[in-house]
Amino acid sequence: MTSPDQDQDHLPTPSAEAMVAGTMALMTGFAQSPAHCPHRPLLAKKIISNLYFLAGHPALSEALRATMANLRTRWQLDNDGAVKALPTSEVTSFHHPAPGALQ
Repeated sequence: MTSPDQDQDHLPTPSAEAMVAGTMALMTGFAQSPAHCPHRPLLAKKIISNLYFLAGHPALSEALRATMANLRTRWQLDNDGAVKALPTSEVTSFHHPAPGALQ
């Protein structure tokens, strides 16, 4: 028999402090990276994800959860607009191009 801490369906909620600190670190990395950095879309997605979980975190006050929800919405809208503005070649930059010829 497994303990509740080991049950993967009931993982413990990360502490609010750790989530806020991690999100702030991601935001710093996003702000300090150049606009053409290929990691920026991934950083934005993780920031949006963290803000989503912070918006529902039981250890935060209702006012702070509302602030996190508003931030998440703003980041989501900005991210959606940034992805739409990228040329198609940049949106798929993590894919490997097909080889020109087969051996």
